[in-house]
Amino acid sequence: MSQPLHVEQLGLCRLDSKRGALVVERGPRVVLMPETILASLIASAMHHGDLTAMRMRGLEIGRHILDAQGLKPLDLSLVDLAEHLRSTLGSFGWGHVDLERQSDALVIHLSHAPILDEASLAVAALLGGMIGELAEQDIACVPVENQRFLVVHPEIAE
Repeated sequence: MSQPLHVEQLGLCRLDSKRGALVVERGPRVVLMPETILASLIASAMHHGDLTAMRMRGLEIGRHILDAQGLKPLDLSLVDLAEHLRSTLGSFGWGHVDLERQSDALVIHLSHAPILDEASLAVAALLGGMIGELAEQDIACVPVENQRFLVVHPEIAE
């Protein structure tokens, strides 16, 4: 019989089975839940016109990327940014990220993301918070088509 598992590394998270907690390295405790439950919570938040929690989660993920790599905002090249987003978002179950340059615009393509709302506003809030933290400025992401999000200034998003 094997020894009970007390602490196990799971990608970016640490499972402490003694406490029954899943903790992001250098970050908050997280709770895993099916995307259908998360979608229900998102629907309620959208009904009240408030996706602040999703934006805050994006800020936390952006901060995690910077802290884990010992980086400061704007230290990342576009290629490095794409790689960090891909590995971090994938580890948290948010899908696969590709960044695309279209003229002067930056477009985030997020495939295999959980479908939380028809207009993809919850994922847009998450991405806006994350990119905003990485760029150290207020950023919004606007869903455009086919799981693509245009990175813009919040005034343009309105």
